Amino acid sequence: MEYETYMYLGIAIIVILIVAIIVGTWHHINYGKFTPKFEEFSDGSVRMIFFDVSERCARQMERFNAEYKVGDGVEWKGRHFVIEEIKPQIFNNTLAAHPALVAYLKEQ
Repeated sequence: MEYETYMYLGIAIIVILIVAIIVGTWHHINYGKFTPKFEEFSDGSVRMIFFDVSERCARQMERFNAEYKVGDGVEWKGRHFVIEEIKPQIFNNTLAAHPALVAYLKEQ
């Protein structure tokens, strides 16, 4: 009897974890914020990197394109930029590859 109790408890925990992962992924795709990481190069050019935004996810790209478009203005550190180009890119680190969208900016 005791073994069955632990087995059911283990199954319940696994089901709860799977549901939490599914709900979290759904929320990230449909409602997650697009937080850019700005990167400035030595020549003064700047780009915005949006990590964990995948071009393969149509719903997420639809939301992203509604918020950021080529030609839109962006302000960073008191400087004004225009989005010149948006391209998908994969960033590799020692553990995994991270999909991202990179927006190249042109200063005005």
